[in-house]
Amino acid sequence: MKRDKESVMPAVSVIVPVYNIKALLPRGVASLRAQTWQDFEVWLRGGRDRRMQKNSR
Repeated sequence: MKRDKESVMPAVSVIVPVYNIKALLPRGVASLRAQTWQDFEVWLRGGRDRRMQKNSR
């Protein structure tokens, strides 16, 4: 049975704290996206309201 790629959970979840790092965030996300391991998702965690936001690859 084939699985839809969108419905399969990634092997790794990376949670990045983003409170007071506005200047560093683009560089950090670019670094994560440049990794050779492709089976992961990135969650950006923080801000004033403490919400989590998923960054899709």
